[in-house]
Amino acid sequence: MHSVVVKIGGSILFSSNALDRLIMNVADQYPDCSLFVIVGGGELVEAIRILHRLRPELDGERLHWKCVELLDATWELACTIVPTAVPILTASDLHAALDNPVPSTYIVRVGCFYTEAIHSTLSEEVRPALNWNTTTDALAWLLAYTIESDQLVIVKSCDIQENLSLSQAARDEIVDGEIMNLSRRSPGIAVRFLSTFTQAE
Repeated sequence: MHSVVVKIGGSILFSSNALDRLIMNVADQYPDCSLFVIVGGGELVEAIRILHRLRPELDGERLHWKCVELLDATWELACTIVPTAVPILTASDLHAALDNPVPSTYIVRVGCFYTEAIHSTLSEEVRPALNWNTTTDALAWLLAYTIESDQLVIVKSCDIQENLSLSQAARDEIVDGEIMNLSRRSPGIAVRFLSTFTQAE
């Protein structure tokens, strides 16, 4: 079964956009594929970023892992909001989903494929930086790499020009800089951008 990773910005959880409809719209565009959805941290993670800006003496790497922990909250909320999707809690769940021959939609907990222990085992070219340059954009890329998917769809709540390239998106700060670094060091994953404005139509 072909797999497509979908990253949905956490800010969408805190907006009027219907998360279930957005996911359904993306699924309609990939009818013969399984979707592996990651939801970003939104305002929860942004609060930690603000705290670090105010208190720069705090350990940035520790804050990175605290933000990964906070993603458990948005994952759980997304699972509740989209009950038709299958929750992926553990690495075993992820492996089972990859073996499922039936196209399905999954909502993936970041902690099932990205932890401190896993980070230390990654090769340098696919190891995300432990700083604010790494967001769930880069982690979604890492999930695509991990499950050997060649397609990553990033849904953002902003205007996006048709056929926007990853390099242009990074220059315009639509995505984090680390996804560009990872993509350069280990090419092969196609990144497509969608806007919530067009998906809501």
